[in-house]
Amino acid sequence: LIVRKNSIIWWDFTSMHNLMIVDNLEDYQDNKFNKENTIKISTDKPDKETLITIMDKPGEFYFACTVQSHAQNGHKIIIQVI
Repeated sequence: LIVRKNSIIWWDFTSMHNLMIVDNLEDYQDNKFNKENTIKISTDKPDKETLITIMDKPGEFYFACTVQSHAQNGHKIIIQVI
């Protein structure tokens, strides 16, 4: 996904998912997520969750759901901010 700087991204998901930002492409591609290379930006709520992120910094950002096998099944996205 390519967005302009200061775009707003809405994330809607259930408690069966989470949202992490991964700090490098290699770990994102290999689905290697740990405390050293990710930042969790969702909470563990019992039901639905909506997050809003403002993409205010140019660059490439790697987001993934780190629940078991979710990223391997496609629950991840690269967002390029221009």
